Amino acid sequence: MSVQNRIEEFALAPNDPRWGDERARDEYYRGAALGFWWMQYVVLLVMVVAAAQGAVGASVIALVGLCFAQLVSWSYCRRRGIPIAAVTRDFNKGGRRWIGFGTTMPFIVLWLAFTLRARGSLDGGTVAGAVVGGIVGGLFAVGVGVWMRRSEQRRLDASAAEDDRFD
Repeated sequence: MSVQNRIEEFALAPNDPRWGDERARDEYYRGAALGFWWMQYVVLLVMVVAAAQGAVGASVIALVGLCFAQLVSWSYCRRRGIPIAAVTRDFNKGGRRWIGFGTTMPFIVLWLAFTLRARGSLDGGTVAGAVVGGIVGGLFAVGVGVWMRRSEQRRLDASAAEDDRFD
């Protein structure tokens, strides 16, 4: 058994009777996935704060850590025959994609602005412009996502109403 398999076996403990029933384990994994989702935003915030304080190295380490966590997830799925690229592509469609983009891009814009400022490449006015641009762009992307989701829901509702009619 490889080290990687041993680590997975230890972390996931699929045969441990202390999990209780399947539902308990499944819900725990769902909760862990939700925790990972929120942690991405926490790490993005830490990256921005670290870069704003001039700790560019720490902010880059946080970014690498976030990327590493995602790579571990993708690697795990790939080894188990899950077409992760297709799943990710299909899952992140429409409003979900725009909302994800709109909520992460302001962090990235701020991080880049503060990182460049810390390196002496930007002045305060440019950082303020990046902040405003990131916020406006993020709000626009979220608005587009909400609009797309509502449009899709209206189409689904109309389709369901059509299906309920009898001729």
